[in-house]
Amino acid sequence: SLLDNYACLQPQLTQLKKYYYDYATINKEYEQLIQTTFNQSQLEIIKYQLNELDKLNITDKDEDEQIQQQLKSINEIEKNQQTIEKIEDLFQNDDGIISKLYEFTKLADNLRSFEEIQQPVNDLINSYYTISDDFETISKSFHQTVIDQQQLEQLNQRLYILQRAKRKYNMSLGELIEFKADLNKQIENYDNKDFILHNLAKEKDNAYKKYEQYALEIRKIRQEKAKELNDAIAKQLRDLSLPNARFETYLSEDKATATGLDKAVFMISMNKGMLLQPLNKVASGGELSRLMLGLKVIFAKLQGTQLIIFDEIDTGVSGTVALNIGIKMAELAKDMQVFSVTHLPSVAACGKNHYLIAKNSNEFTTTSNIHKLSEKERVEQLALMANASLTDSSEKAAKELLQKAQQLCK
Repeated sequence: SLLDNYACLQPQLTQLKKYYYDYATINKEYEQLIQTTFNQSQLEIIKYQLNELDKLNITDKDEDEQIQQQLKSINEIEKNQQTIEKIEDLFQNDDGIISKLYEFTKLADNLRSFEEIQQPVNDLINSYYTISDDFETISKSFHQTVIDQQQLEQLNQRLYILQRAKRKYNMSLGELIEFKADLNKQIENYDNKDFILHNLAKEKDNAYKKYEQYALEIRKIRQEKAKELNDAIAKQLRDLSLPNARFETYLSEDKATATGLDKAVFMISMNKGMLLQPLNKVASGGELSRLMLGLKVIFAKLQGTQLIIFDEIDTGVSGTVALNIGIKMAELAKDMQVFSVTHLPSVAACGKNHYLIAKNSNEFTTTSNIHKLSEKERVEQLALMANASLTDSSEKAAKELLQKAQQLCK
């Protein structure tokens, strides 16, 4: 993955993964069919289940919910019809509202001589016609909806059958549809096994050839980029005072995977006369720290790293090597946040900021304090790190070291 990141192979690997998935899917189906055998009793069970599911004729995974909704609507209509019957009785019988209002319209003629009540009388007469029309509209609306008892029975029967099938197979309707398709495929595979295997073998070979061709194109890119990576890491190692170190990315053939047909191993020789060996078997602590720092300079930005913490990776080095380590950290810090815990003045002098961490104790507690150093305090601490004492000469040397380190890191 480190090599592929360095080679910027992400788009090609996405396409290769698709080719591999296509091949692996066909190959899995091929292998399963080869291993599939049926005895007569198994075949009879499959045919029985298939026949039963055929009779059910389930084509919609939500059919049971739709039937339940229809039955709920019919139930609401039945309730409403009971209500309308009561309303009709209230309005239409001999003692009903409409009959009483009709009698009033007949009697109203006798009130014509009373001018002061003509308006309310007319309003009541108009109310008779309005109420009669509104009632007729309501009644007609409900009487147009006729409940088909045969259809109601069919819906209940269908729902019962579907729910029984769901309980029997312990599946939803959607799962029963998929189960039926799988049974059909098993029967088809049994009846046409040799023919299907022949076709699958051809599909598998074609899919693998497409995958293999693309994987070999990626291998060429990896081989080219591996040489560039070897040179880039060799330069980092020279900068970190490891002039005799040799680094090589060794590519070997591997089984087909979603990332290709290659296996990459980082090989390293830290000293003259030593054979190249896998990285984890060669480097000592101090050498390994410097090697990893060199690798981080190359890979961290490609991996999108935002923060790196180095905890005393400079143990066992001093002088120019320590200064080179500090410069490399500063190089990394151009692209991400870098924290370094160090006891070496050469490394500390390369930092953009310098913090002092100190423990303080009394008879009850111990605390750790962190303090950002000013320029003057920084020189004093560098002098103490180098000489364990503050003198004019140690402070002068510390000041020169700080200026030199900051200049080199720019």
